[in-house]
Amino acid sequence: MQVTLGLAVLALLVVLFQTVLLTKWGSCWGQAYMCGADVSMTSLVVMTLLKLDYRMIVTAKIMVRQAGLPIDRDRGISTARLQAHALAGGERGISVGFRRGRLLNYCRIGVVTHPEGSRINQGKLSLIDPRS
Repeated sequence: MQVTLGLAVLALLVVLFQTVLLTKWGSCWGQAYMCGADVSMTSLVVMTLLKLDYRMIVTAKIMVRQAGLPIDRDRGISTARLQAHALAGGERGISVGFRRGRLLNYCRIGVVTHPEGSRINQGKLSLIDPRS
């Protein structure tokens, strides 16, 4: 009897946890998944804990993906690189001086300067300062 009750409580907690995940980050993850952007649910949770605007990062990742730029983790514009750029640029919240456009400008520069059919060099793109 106690074992069954314990399993029922554990199952309820798992269902509650999954419901919270889908309620908070499900639509953003679903949009990224349907667009082919490689954004995991874990990344969304981490971005929230880092107080990053996860919607902005997902939008930037989708923009990069739809432009045909590489989004692989080794040489492309990965989610971790976009997170690092947002953290370095001071896009952490209103109290720090929130400027939503910096990361999106960074991605727009990459899209505009990307020659058709070639691979973009992340190092060269990181040298471009989108704040100027």
